[in-house]
Order: sequence, then C-alpha cells, then structure tokens
Amino acid sequence: MKIIAINHTVTDTQSSLMATVPIIIAELRKAGAAIAHGWSRGAAAVEFAIVLPVLVLLVVGMIQFGLMLNAYVTLANAAGAAAGQFAASRSDAQPVTDALTVVNNAAPGLTAANLTVSLYVSPNTPSSGTACFQGAASATSVSAGNSTCATALTGAAPVGGTLQPAGVTLTYPCGPQLIIDLGSTCTLTSTVSESVQ
Repeated sequence: MKIIAINHTVTDTQSSLMATVPIIIAELRKAGAAIAHGWSRGAAAVEFAIVLPVLVLLVVGMIQFGLMLNAYVTLANAAGAAAGQFAASRSDAQPVTDALTVVNNAAPGLTAANLTVSLYVSPNTPSSGTACFQGAASATSVSAGNSTCATALTGAAPVGGTLQPAGVTLTYPCGPQLIIDLGSTCTLTSTVSESVQ
C-alpha cells in the first residue's frame, strides 16, 4: 500500500505541476500580448504621423478649391447681371455707373478693388469690339466711360434687324491662398454678352 500512496503522491505532484503549466503559459501569452499591443500602438502612431500631413494637405486643398469655385460662381453671376444691365442701358446717361453698381451688388464677397470690369459694345462680339470702359469695380471717376459707353450703346442700333451685342468681362484673382500661392498665375475670368435693347 505504501507504494500506492507514493504513486498517488507522485501523481498529485505531477497533476498540480500539469495544472500550473497552462496557467504559466497563459500568463506568458498575456505578457507577450501586452508587449505586442504596445508595439502595435507605437506602429499606429508612426503610421498616423506619416499619413497626417497628406490628410491635412487634402483637406486644405479641398477648402481652397471650394473658395475658388465660390469666387468663380459669384463672378459669373455678377457678369451676367451686369451684362443685362449694360445691354439695357441704351438710353441711359450713365451706363458704366449703373453696370458697376450691379457688379458690386451681385458680388459682395469679392474685393471690388481687385475686380476688373471691361465693358464692350461691338458690331460683332464683345471680345472683338472696342472697350468703352475698363477699370476696377470700385472706380468712382467714370464720367468719361459713361459718355463713351452711352455713345457706343446709342450707335448700336439693330443693323438689318440684327441686334448688336454689348458685353461685360470680369476678372478677379483666385481666392485666398491657403497653402500654394497661385498669385499672378491664377485669374478667374467671366465674359457675358447680351443684345443691346
């Protein structure tokens, strides 16, 4: 019997040792996982540091494009409104003043000093005609332009039943430069012509 008891004791020792081995292995796995997790957290930080400048550049680029698009849409709207006003000013004594007022009212978000206005009356197309006024939208001394444009509009009577065009060209520098200064290389332009009424 003593041999059985010794065998039983040996079996208990082996059993308890066998029971602690999985616990030790589990603890080692937890420690390894914690170390690996720390490494992966560090790797994520490095990856984020690499990707962040690209993401910031994309977001700022989208904002800059949106501002430029807004400026262009505003410019095109102002050109259309001014062309309508200018073409309907055939009997007006101050067509330039009225056209500039329309431009400034239609484009309140654009800086008037940077907005260049060209008014044309032509027997063919506004771009091939003679400009009767060219200057900033903020111009205040336009009496010469008023008389020149009034004369040109009066002389633009329909020829052989064809209405003569009058046009407006607006130019404006690209919107605010957030990252890349496009400065003199980027100019927004919108030209609209209407038949003189």
